[in-house]
Amino acid sequence: MGLAISRRLVELMDSEIEVESEPGQGSTFRFDLTVPVTAAAAEAETPRERIIAGYEGPRRTALVVDDKAYNRSVMIGLLNSLDFEIIEAQDGQEAVAKAGETHPDLILMDLVMPVMTGFEAVQEIRKMPALADVLIIAVTASVFEMDREQSIVAGCDAFLPKPINADRLFGLLETSLQLEWMYEEVTDSALTPPSPDPEAPLVPPPPEDLEILFELAMMGNIPRIQEQADRIEQMAEKFIPFVYKLRTLAREFDNDQILALVKQYLEEDT
Repeated sequence: MGLAISRRLVELMDSEIEVESEPGQGSTFRFDLTVPVTAAAAEAETPRERIIAGYEGPRRTALVVDDKAYNRSVMIGLLNSLDFEIIEAQDGQEAVAKAGETHPDLILMDLVMPVMTGFEAVQEIRKMPALADVLIIAVTASVFEMDREQSIVAGCDAFLPKPINADRLFGLLETSLQLEWMYEEVTDSALTPPSPDPEAPLVPPPPEDLEILFELAMMGNIPRIQEQADRIEQMAEKFIPFVYKLRTLAREFDNDQILALVKQYLEEDT
């Protein structure tokens, strides 16, 4: 189990575990990673980031399929940031019906669901002539290569493990849907906003926004956390102290503290 989890974590970072073993001597596991520069080095550079704000051309439609509302909210949050029109389905049977009705450009399909599995749903969708070429991406928490292969056999075009890596998802969308991104630039002032009243209480955003922040922090996706902070700030003035705290931690690349902050309010809500 430990090796399976380690393998999944390494795959999420776009690498593979290699092993050399000698009977009676032991085994050596290794992997190569491309890692970002340290926070100290990053601060020495011009603090600007290009964030994807949308894409050129007509609005695209995405069908998000998962039996868990939390998982759907994470995927929807990522796609909403790109201005996709979103349709939801809670199981494979509902996905087949909605896909036939709406003819989406993209389907994000969980594989393990009640009523009808994702494998079965993809097979049914591929039988529809109008959906023969729709982009279907399998999304699952499974770490087994067998599930990856079965999803491709069933008719999926690609496979993404949970938690979803936003950059990998956006890369798939760019190449498969031939999207041309539009960017917005985060300026110095956005990275260092004015301080709120130190006595003001930290009021957290709604649970669905906390869940998205938690998922982004699990992935270490600082640019997306900053983008989510901008969105929360526009929701209501009472969230500004929380947003300021979040931005401060994001500038320090402190994912552990971001997770602790968000988890605290998620647990209070439950």
